[in-house]
Amino acid sequence: QMVDLDRLSTPAGMIENRFLRAGIAKNVHGAPVGYYVRRAHPNDWLDADSYQWKFIPSHKPWGRVQMIHIFESIRPEQTRGVAEMASALTETKIARSFRKVALQRAIVDATYAASIESELPSEVIFQALGAGNMSAEEVARVVESYAAGYLNTVNSYAGVKGHKIDGVKIPVFLPGTKLNIRPAGHGGPLGTEFEQSLLRYIAANLGISYEQLSRDYSKTNYSSAKAAMTETWKFMQSRKKAIADRFASHVFMLWLEEAFAKGHIDSLPRNAPNFWEGLNRDAYAACEWIGASRGQIDELKETQAAVLRIKYHLTTYEDELARLGKDWRRVFAQREREQQIMEARGLTVDPQDNMMNA
Repeated sequence: QMVDLDRLSTPAGMIENRFLRAGIAKNVHGAPVGYYVRRAHPNDWLDADSYQWKFIPSHKPWGRVQMIHIFESIRPEQTRGVAEMASALTETKIARSFRKVALQRAIVDATYAASIESELPSEVIFQALGAGNMSAEEVARVVESYAAGYLNTVNSYAGVKGHKIDGVKIPVFLPGTKLNIRPAGHGGPLGTEFEQSLLRYIAANLGISYEQLSRDYSKTNYSSAKAAMTETWKFMQSRKKAIADRFASHVFMLWLEEAFAKGHIDSLPRNAPNFWEGLNRDAYAACEWIGASRGQIDELKETQAAVLRIKYHLTTYEDELARLGKDWRRVFAQREREQQIMEARGLTVDPQDNMMNA
């Protein structure tokens, strides 16, 4: 059962000390011996259980793990992990504000595409633009009435809101009136060097490349993309071993222990070590986790490199297939089945007829 980290806290009325910190009870050696967990989330303030805590020992009396709490410890006696995103929160907020301001500036700049200055009434101007519904006689009468004086012109502007062409506003002003549109700010549109610098800083804090964060590969060649992917892969591998693999190994150990306890595993070799003695449980549960595929930029080059590494004994099939997110046992078993079916159907493939000889 997954528990929200906000529920792990020190109960009300208990004073934190060197043996109790942030809901974690420790022994004299600093090892956790138990956890205080709220029965409900702190934000569920209407729920009476949110004001009650339950103490969960870290292990059963016979050693079975009850609470799995995994985080990257940077300093001694640390009880909580620190996300990489914490150091980039300011830049993330700035980038979001920058995009909003740039979008608002674009909207303001596009609000008025043009303005018209004329001594004639707006109806006549609209007719000249092809947007009016007046006949020639009506236009003549409007022009004649306008000649009566400036007052008539002012009255003709009453209630006029302007004209739109494909959604773009074109206002019409009184004679002598001018409109000067001033941009809301300086700077280019989205994707400028300023925004890119923010994204690069955020990507560096997250341990990934700029291209993977922004999905912008327009200025990336094969070498730079390969270098960026390699750096990201190293970071992700360290994260996988420190967090994901440890969690998966804990779960596998608990499953294996239960399987032995219930007698579901009864086909061990003769004189196999007792699972319950000493450190045999750790030996039985020793495992490695493959994880997701690394991905390939140029499949031909990277496949040739993998074949050469295997040829000169610099790697193994297990390692190379793990890069593709595959289990070598399953791949070999499937290849064996396919080979048997091909032989039964009289199908053959020349091993020399491949792209490696190109």
